[in-house]
Amino acid sequence: MSPRFTTSGFADRGRRHPRNEDAFLTDPELGHAVVADGMGGHLVGHIASTIATAELRRRLTRPGPLPSSRGAHAGSPSPLGEKMADTARSADARVRSDATIGA
Repeated sequence: MSPRFTTSGFADRGRRHPRNEDAFLTDPELGHAVVADGMGGHLVGHIASTIATAELRRRLTRPGPLPSSRGAHAGSPSPLGEKMADTARSADARVRSDATIGA
């Protein structure tokens, strides 16, 4: 049986920025909790963080089980770790691509 957990999120713009640029997603059913820092003060950081979390949600909620969190041997990357790294690279590429289109 998988462990159950409860998630919640709150973001604040802070004292120096006119808007909150962070985005987060939580999916307790899948065991996901992701925070994308909007890099306050950078142009359209709020859009970049929203794109990143949307891409992460899209890639991590594909049908089928998640890969194993155990590596082939001690110190080796796990299939789940590799999927998470690949998903982060995909989200980064999506943000960069959308930024180029919008430039």
